[in-house]
Amino acid sequence: MAMAMNPEGTGYLDMIRKGEIALSQDEGLAKNSGIIREVSINANTTGSIIDVRGRPTAVWDVIKIIISTAGTFTSGSASGVKYDTFISDDTSLKIDKSSDAEVIDGNFQDVGHGMQVRFSPGVYTINDEWELEVSGELDSRTLAVKHATAERI
Repeated sequence: MAMAMNPEGTGYLDMIRKGEIALSQDEGLAKNSGIIREVSINANTTGSIIDVRGRPTAVWDVIKIIISTAGTFTSGSASGVKYDTFISDDTSLKIDKSSDAEVIDGNFQDVGHGMQVRFSPGVYTINDEWELEVSGELDSRTLAVKHATAERI
């Protein structure tokens, strides 16, 4: 029983109630922060997207982030590496260009729908592609369940 519920609140049911874990049919809170995935990365590529931040302004979307100009990005020197991003439109996902030929600079950079990513130093190859899945709506099933303890005196 202690694995399910306990006074410390570390049982599985305790963690579900607090919103710390989600069931398989529930949408977790991760999409609200953005889930980054590699789609197609060249074997010679050493750089990557290392951080994501922002609050999604879209109900749900998958943002395509693709390297449009190959090169090496290093700290302390100007970068020639550029990326484009694509968001959804009325017909499909990843089709409407949101960012065009943005130079990678190592800071947080806009990719669309209020989200930003940060690229690491390294070698980038043309057509290296990532996708960022975002959801601006929180599923009420993943929020912490409000409860109170009632005692009879």
